[in-house]
Amino acid sequence: MMKKIFFGLCLLFLLIPLTQPTLAASANLPLMLDGVNLSAPTYAPDDQPTVFAQERAGTAYVPLRFIAELFNANVSWQEPQITISDGQSNLTLQSGSCQASRNGQPITLAGAPYEYQNTTYVPLRFVAEAFDCTVWYHDGMVSMATEPFTINGQPIAKLVYEDPCHVVGSDYYQLSGNQLLRNIYNALQSGRGTETPAPEQLVKPFIADYGAYFQDEIFSFQNVAGETVFEVAVVKEYYKSAPGADLQYPKQATMLYDRLQDKFYSCPPAAYQQIKPILQQNLQYRQFIYSDAP
Repeated sequence: MMKKIFFGLCLLFLLIPLTQPTLAASANLPLMLDGVNLSAPTYAPDDQPTVFAQERAGTAYVPLRFIAELFNANVSWQEPQITISDGQSNLTLQSGSCQASRNGQPITLAGAPYEYQNTTYVPLRFVAEAFDCTVWYHDGMVSMATEPFTINGQPIAKLVYEDPCHVVGSDYYQLSGNQLLRNIYNALQSGRGTETPAPEQLVKPFIADYGAYFQDEIFSFQNVAGETVFEVAVVKEYYKSAPGADLQYPKQATMLYDRLQDKFYSCPPAAYQQIKPILQQNLQYRQFIYSDAP
């Protein structure tokens, strides 16, 4: 009888390691940035997974690609080294190692980057603080705060985003958060080419004809008093794929219109394709305000 018990216990201990996951986070923590909940986007793409900070042994980790895009940084790989750079801060690290560097200065991380479900996770604090971001824990979540965002010396409180319905009227949204607003503003500025003459026909989307231009999206950056400091519209042109065909809705911008300065700037298709993902990535956190469409 004792032999059976002994062999049973041995078998149990042999099986226990096999039933444990090889890697698991101890907790998924909501991720806040400048008061915006990044773990609960309002208009996330259907195929986009929800992003949380994963807490392991007291260190919060986030997906590498996500945090790099959040701070408009580039990621490059040269096995086994990973480099994250925004032109000012240059970070190097590698999966499974606590040894890293910032601008050439060696740093020992609190925890090593790791791979989980085909995604590289990096220590949040190390990356965020390198981009002048403050990180703290509270109420079961991780918060980050960036430097105030200003345009022409004026602190910007929010973005009002107008999306024409292409029938009558528009939907209006609001977005806050220093870093999100900074990303959108920088994207719009980078897509702006040379100054160009105003189009002959600048019409409402629902009064369009072949060759007519219209304002497809309008970005209004406002200060704390609600005054518009910077406002730009993405201008597109209706076209026909062939003579006699129906009007086609364009997928490319042709101009950016500075509405306060009343100036138009070229925005070639290649430039628009570069900034469009940045606009969409940050606009997914917008909040609906109202619609004036019937």
